[in-house]
Amino acid sequence: MTEAKDFYAPSDQDPDTRADVPTLSPARMERFVERLVEAYPELAPDGYEPETDAEINSKHAAVWHEAISVIDATETHIRDMIERLPVLGSDAEILAALGRVLDSIFELRAVAFMDAFKFLRDHEIVGAIDNATVAKQAAQFLREDMQRIENAIRTGLTRGLNGAEIAAKVVGTASTNGIDGVTEITRRAIALWGVNFIKG
Repeated sequence: MTEAKDFYAPSDQDPDTRADVPTLSPARMERFVERLVEAYPELAPDGYEPETDAEINSKHAAVWHEAISVIDATETHIRDMIERLPVLGSDAEILAALGRVLDSIFELRAVAFMDAFKFLRDHEIVGAIDNATVAKQAAQFLREDMQRIENAIRTGLTRGLNGAEIAAKVVGTASTNGIDGVTEITRRAIALWGVNFIKG
């Protein structure tokens, strides 16, 4: 009969380097302690008070807000690029300039979206969702965001608006804190996904 492994026997290896010792992030360790105390209340340290659902949700909401802020930070640059977009010249010149601006906006937004969703993963907010699903959702948000931005710019050019007016259609006006621009739709979509995730 094979001798049972004594899990309590001292190891001659450094505990931090043993392959069979799992590493837990602080957030996961905290959840582990909460489940342990829930199952064995007598083990709770003096003064231990687990976070309420409201407190946990508040933390999650703060992280989602920070992630959205990462994307929002690109809007000043987007406004500058659109305001410098030439609205006079031949169709070919305007289309060429539009293509360059859209490429620059895409690069800017793509990096921001990746950073934002990486921020969510790092804070284990979307840890319950596999990485492929998170990446797919981020890509969908980016694709729809870029489509709205491009449509707003093209519509503005067609209507003869100047660069500042077109930029306002995209990122909104300062007086409304940007809620009248098409990028607000992206903010609301990501925020709604966050609310549904927290509720779930």
